[in-house]
Amino acid sequence: ARLTTATALSVEPAGTGSPAHSNSTAANAPRSVPDNTLVVRDGERVILVPLSELDWCEAADNYVRLHTKGRKHLIRETMRNMDERLSATRAGNARFARIHRSMIVNLARVREIKPVGGGEYAVVLADGTSLALSRGCRERVMALLGFAE
Repeated sequence: ARLTTATALSVEPAGTGSPAHSNSTAANAPRSVPDNTLVVRDGERVILVPLSELDWCEAADNYVRLHTKGRKHLIRETMRNMDERLSATRAGNARFARIHRSMIVNLARVREIKPVGGGEYAVVLADGTSLALSRGCRERVMALLGFAE
């Protein structure tokens, strides 16, 4: 699966190929994708992923793997670009924070932060997924979640 960023791709409205819509300029104009939506290519399909449905992201070389409601999507994007985009966007109750060099999490999905031994911590999401919380990110994440250390 590949991604073109939401700002780089327009999605044709449903029904633009039908003769009933062929005379309407408004119906034939591409629909721009909202800033709070990622556009993911999956073969010939184009999937719109609202940021509010994004649980977490992980680095995969020059790609980012998106985890949404039990599904995974691979997009061609760097973690730095994804982090900047998610940090600048507020989609519903979705706020995002980098919890590790290779992971970004939707703070609305965090159920708990628990110690795992040796001074290390893990972020546990609502679905039970446990992700490593780096020491360098811990203070910021705790502050964003309203926890005092």
